[in-house]
Formats: sequence, structure tokens, C-alpha cells
Amino acid sequence: MEMILFDILRVQPSQVTGVFLTDLVNLILLPSLFILLFTKKVADGITHEPQSSTLNFKSYSGVIAVALYLVIITQGWYGSIAMFVSNYIIILLAVAAVLFFWTRFRHGGFGI
Repeated sequence: MEMILFDILRVQPSQVTGVFLTDLVNLILLPSLFILLFTKKVADGITHEPQSSTLNFKSYSGVIAVALYLVIITQGWYGSIAMFVSNYIIILLAVAAVLFFWTRFRHGGFGI
């Protein structure tokens, strides 16, 4: 686990708690999910394909999203993004909840 965090993903040692499940969720799963969702939206914008909620490898946008994810890891940006996501996940969830309720229950909000 330490080799993955420090050598491959380049997470700072100060972020690691030593508890396996906490490190797995906060430093690997949540940042990866955040990055994959972001890269999927970017890839959909690049290819101008219809919006989809899954990584569909039959389309070019899924392949571009994975390629962008791998570029983020190899360039060493993953550690910075992981630190941001693990520190501000509560704020990101609150903003997402507000946007969800605003767009779903407000009449005429954001084109709906």
C-alpha cells in the first residue's frame, strides 16, 4: 500500500493516517472517483458525444477519460488532487446537494 501511495500516486506522507480503510477511501477511492467523473465530463466536451453517466469504452470519450486519468497520475498531480478532495469532501458534497435540490425542485431552474 505504501508503494502505491508514495511512489505511484505521489501522495504526501503527512496525508497517510496508517489506518488501511481510511487511507483506501480518502486517498485512493474518493480522489479517483472525483478525477474520473471530471475527466469523463471533459472527454464528453471534447468528443461532443451525448452525456452518459458511465465510462463506456465503446465510445471515444471513455478512452479519453481513462487516458486523462493516467496522465494525471503519471505527471504527479494525483497527490495534490487527493489532498484537496480528502480535505474538502464535506464542502463538495454540500455544494452538490444544493445544486441537486436547486435544479430538481425549482421551477425553471437551469433549463429544466
